Amino acid sequence: MRRSEILIAVLDGGHIDEGVAFEIGFMCALGRVCVGLQTDVRRALPSGNNPMLIGGLSKIFSDLEGLTAWVQGIPREQDAKRG
Repeated sequence: MRRSEILIAVLDGGHIDEGVAFEIGFMCALGRVCVGLQTDVRRALPSGNNPMLIGGLSKIFSDLEGLTAWVQGIPREQDAKRG
């Protein structure tokens, strides 16, 4: 995780996985970009997702197409070296 630039967290299910929750916090502490993919309508809280987790995500995508478009727009390190 220390060598990663971004984290894509899968948030599906009634409860967000404890490992995913740790990874979001860890990557946020490193100052990395964290986004979520949540295609599932189930939530543990009646008000939605846990604010402690959501606060660590810069965006939550509701479909794979939106996430894919976002990822394709990220400048790659090799592209930056060419430019």
